[in-house]
Amino acid sequence: MRLLDGARLQDLALPPDQEAVLLQPFGPVVIRAPYQSNEAGKLRATAHRLCGITDEHAERLLDSIRAHYVHRHPDWDSMVEDRWEKIRHGLIDIDCIGPLRQRLIASYFLSEYTFKSTAYFNPSIVPHPDDEGGEGMRVVLSVRAVGEGHISSVAFREGRIGADGTLSVLETPDVYQSGVLKGFRMREGTMTEAKVAEVGFEHEGELGSRILFPLTAATSNGLEDLRLIRFEDGGERTYYGTYTAYDGRHIASQLLRTDDFKRFELMELEGDAVGNKGMGLFPRRVNGHYAMLGRQDAERVWLLYSDDIGNWSGGEVILEPAYDWEFMHMGNCGSPIEIEEGWLILTHGVGPVREYTLGAALVDLDDPSKVIARTPRPLIATDETDRHGYVPNAVYSCGGIVHNGRLVLPFGLADYEVRCMDIGVRDLIDQMERV
Repeated sequence: MRLLDGARLQDLALPPDQEAVLLQPFGPVVIRAPYQSNEAGKLRATAHRLCGITDEHAERLLDSIRAHYVHRHPDWDSMVEDRWEKIRHGLIDIDCIGPLRQRLIASYFLSEYTFKSTAYFNPSIVPHPDDEGGEGMRVVLSVRAVGEGHISSVAFREGRIGADGTLSVLETPDVYQSGVLKGFRMREGTMTEAKVAEVGFEHEGELGSRILFPLTAATSNGLEDLRLIRFEDGGERTYYGTYTAYDGRHIASQLLRTDDFKRFELMELEGDAVGNKGMGLFPRRVNGHYAMLGRQDAERVWLLYSDDIGNWSGGEVILEPAYDWEFMHMGNCGSPIEIEEGWLILTHGVGPVREYTLGAALVDLDDPSKVIARTPRPLIATDETDRHGYVPNAVYSCGGIVHNGRLVLPFGLADYEVRCMDIGVRDLIDQMERV
């Protein structure tokens, strides 16, 4: 790893995990006529076969299924019940289906999904909502988890930063649960079709067990690169995070909101600046307005203001590629961090051979369009010891945090695993080039 002078690569490494599973609805592959007419045909055929076994056989089978899976899924019973409600309308004329076979049929239309078997990367980090004190700072990390079919979801980890800037993370839980879509509502203050999806978790459990799996049409192929921030407004605190919604063909920036990491709102955004990825919300209002970093031209960092947190248009360019390691394009790596000297903006740059590196810039607190200084050399870049992975020659982050005078920056290495570095804020600024 190539680091800026004074930076430290920490020992933390969080790789993918093929043993971490979620319980998900399953729709079997359909073979078209003349061999199999449609999915309803396979549902009915499965139901008829299960109706053809004895009650004793059915009870043994259900007991076996439960023994094999319930201990892995705290939401097993509710998932079975919900799955039956979704599929039962295709079976209303089959008389043999009582409660026993309802549970059996539903279990045939569930599957386990290894949500972080392929990659676990691009973290962000925020203060924990329940920081009870003690040594250091208690934190929450969001992590992009990628599984079969390259589907991205959001995982969470709890940790603590020590006085020297070292990040430690709690062990992963034994079981996981997926958020449940509670419904949709129209976004407040708008007459358009922009919606807010309300998602919750039905079972108690540690924060790290909660997985935000794609639940809406816009995120059907991925909920990517959450940039979490603790937002303060008038003495009130809440958590926001921009993320990329991907439906398999189109991308768009959307906004997450939560107060407790148990109940979430996923908000569709409006405006001409939200059709790309890489937006980063400022952690407070700037001069009375919401402020956002954008990358709507897929090349430079923009600054936008709005009086409506759900609508973003226009803006002005404040950072553009200036050094050879970012000549292809650049963007932010998370929400700006407020420090005494100004707003610290973490950036990524793409250079030759699609090499991703991280940098930083300092802009004015009162007028973020005024750039004060930038790092002429990368803050982090790969070398021969760590360049290989799912996407080689890449480092990327969705946000850092300052604690005890040090920037603590978890990052994704080679689109494969989470690593972490830290550097003194003063050391970082001293190596910047004044603009």
